[in-house]
Amino acid sequence: EGTMVEQDPAKPFPEPSQEVLTMLERLSSDPKNVVVMLSGKRKEILDKWFGGIANLNLGAEHGYFFRFGSNSKFLRQCLIREDSGYNIVPILPKNSNESWEKLFPSTDLSWVTTVKAIVEMYCDRIDGSYAEIKQSSIVWYFGAADREFVTEQANELRN
Repeated sequence: EGTMVEQDPAKPFPEPSQEVLTMLERLSSDPKNVVVMLSGKRKEILDKWFGGIANLNLGAEHGYFFRFGSNSKFLRQCLIREDSGYNIVPILPKNSNESWEKLFPSTDLSWVTTVKAIVEMYCDRIDGSYAEIKQSSIVWYFGAADREFVTEQANELRN
């Protein structure tokens, strides 16, 4: 997504290299480290790419979902303690057993259906564009489309 993997508008899901996976495995296996990786990607994609790294803490959809690594006792305690000296808000249930947890379970997502229909209409109009529908957001990809036409359409959408 531009940080660990080269960004390519025509290829929105570039897989991480073995070098990146090895580095994350090495960093997260050290008990002195707590490694958290935040991504805009869906949790299914992150599971596919990084699910084999047991100690890696993952945030999907920019933190809407979170998966704790196997050595994340301290991190979990920070997020659920009600009397934290660091003023960290307790956002997770104390007895959650889910692999992926919603960090903000009360978020109102009623807008998704309406916005999805609008974005899909623009995708139909613009060759080389498409939408990625996530559980907490919608991403409109248009990097492979004609810039001038996309700009006109984006201005129309904004107004």
